[in-house]
Amino acid sequence: MKMKRMLICFLMMSFIASGLLAQQGAQPGSPFFGEWVRNAYHEYYGQNMTTTIFINADGWGMNDPGAMDPPERIGYVISGNTIQLNSVWGPHHSTMTGILSGDTLTIGNFVYHRNNRIVPGADLSAKLNWIQANAVSGVTYNVELTRDEHIRNYTFHYPGRNEITIQLSAVGGNRYIGVAGDSGRIFTVGAGVQLVLGSGVTLFGTETGYTDSRVVTINAGGLFTMNEGSRISSSGDGGVHLLGGNFVMNGGEISGNYASIGAGVLVEQGGSFYLQGGEITRNNAYQNGGGAAVITENSFIYLYGGVIHVNNAELEGGGVFISRGSVNMSSNAVIRGNGARRGGGVFIESGTFRKTGGTITGQGSPSSPNVSMGSGDVVGGIRTRNDASGPNDNLNSNTPGREGGWEERAPQTIRRDYITAGNYTFTFNQSYPATIEIFAIGAGGGGQGGHRKVYQQGLGTRNEDGRGAGGGGGGTVYTRLTVNSSVTLNITVGAGGAAGGGHHKGVGGSWESGNPGAAGGDTIVRFGSTTITATGGRGGAVAGAQNVVGGGGGVIGARPSGLLDWVISNGAAGVNGRHNSDQGGEGGRAGQISNTGSVTNVNSLISSYGLGGRGGHGNNRGTNGSSGFVLIIVTY
Repeated sequence: MKMKRMLICFLMMSFIASGLLAQQGAQPGSPFFGEWVRNAYHEYYGQNMTTTIFINADGWGMNDPGAMDPPERIGYVISGNTIQLNSVWGPHHSTMTGILSGDTLTIGNFVYHRNNRIVPGADLSAKLNWIQANAVSGVTYNVELTRDEHIRNYTFHYPGRNEITIQLSAVGGNRYIGVAGDSGRIFTVGAGVQLVLGSGVTLFGTETGYTDSRVVTINAGGLFTMNEGSRISSSGDGGVHLLGGNFVMNGGEISGNYASIGAGVLVEQGGSFYLQGGEITRNNAYQNGGGAAVITENSFIYLYGGVIHVNNAELEGGGVFISRGSVNMSSNAVIRGNGARRGGGVFIESGTFRKTGGTITGQGSPSSPNVSMGSGDVVGGIRTRNDASGPNDNLNSNTPGREGGWEERAPQTIRRDYITAGNYTFTFNQSYPATIEIFAIGAGGGGQGGHRKVYQQGLGTRNEDGRGAGGGGGGTVYTRLTVNSSVTLNITVGAGGAAGGGHHKGVGGSWESGNPGAAGGDTIVRFGSTTITATGGRGGAVAGAQNVVGGGGGVIGARPSGLLDWVISNGAAGVNGRHNSDQGGEGGRAGQISNTGSVTNVNSLISSYGLGGRGGHGNNRGTNGSSGFVLIIVTY
């Protein structure tokens, strides 16, 4: 006992010496000293301390006079980060040495952390009020529950302060916190706060459902942690609700809760739930997601461990329901023995279910496989295509059927056509892996203007009409790639080249061909460091010559790296001009390739886009080249 008392007093005095207590707003003589010392005592001995220590302002201390006789007097000497504590207790004298380093005090193998203190107060409400008034950023507050309590809709939020941890600990046996009044919610965790549910602590909801009254709600920036031996149970409006915050379940149990969706855990508005241990069991959803549900984009459930079992949904997703969000299952996570009309274990209405480990087993029915699909997607060890393949060993004991009870669906396809010159953006972020096919045509070059020369013939005149050269067709390219994450395509559809104007020369004038057409614009698709270019056709001819050459077709460059296919065809050249003709020179067609991949209407596309403009006839202007074209097809 003497050594214990000495350690306690030494801890207390070392805090004074380090100046750390003063940083937290407590001065010698404050009753808060006793709280810190008692916390150190708990850490070191693992039992309660009933003696309260009081400190004199001169640095000498005395224990509660009613607790010890004779009283103990303490002094200390500081040298660098070493503190020597001298104690006099009646005829006894002893010396101890400790080392201070930042926020810790070390005596032998014992390390005491300053920022972990036991909160004073007669009951839970008084302790929470004390924290509200005294909380300091970066500190852990241990709220000891020495009896069963009731509280109503308390929010952990401390404006202007952050990185505050509130740990609820059961002392002297299991402790229960129930709802005071008719509201089903007990706690809301706000930004900058972590609430930790320790072993032996149970939060009980109310059996009557109330809108938005789950037992625990986590707002954006908040963190809720459940440890082994904790429990959330018996709520008529669900267990845990994430509205943008984070929930880490290391252990414990969420059970016996009811709600329309996500009876055990509901994740939305950018929240993330990490299941690392414990059980989610015997929860019931009136609609979807008996065990857990994720229902908005950029919201996530990560299943690393723990068990989701014996939950039920009247409609879909007895274990887990996914709508627009994402669920990642790996490691030792288990989903088993859950029931629903569709997807007893997991139902993916939309969004993504990625499975790289863990076990899904269950008790489906022929109409409700253990894992079932709406329009969402699954990637990982099992697949959902018509050519479904992959290991069955993680889907043991399911209802008979392909993939051990897996409900398949046909591949989903997205098609986007870009037919007008301009810049566009296409982003795919739905599910992976996905195959993206790109079919691109460069714009056609403009046709050359025609020309007319007037000659004297007898008493009259005659016209000699020539044709302008046609513009070249755009080059054509098809490629394909696989993506395993979100990708954005930046698309430029080339504009058709402008036509050249015609020329007219009267009697006595020199012969001159029409103005040349302009080159068609390149059609370009960029993503990451890759650039795919379908080159535009050249404009028709060069002014001056009588028989001019048609515009050259677009020429496709080298194949970029990382693409699965590369099918190309250069554009055709336009028809040459001529000084005497009955019509303008025809423009060249876009590069011609056969049907490739999912692109089955290649001929009609080539006949409509990337065409070189026709040369003018006589003194008429040529025609503009047609615009380029991009077709994107995503299969997932």
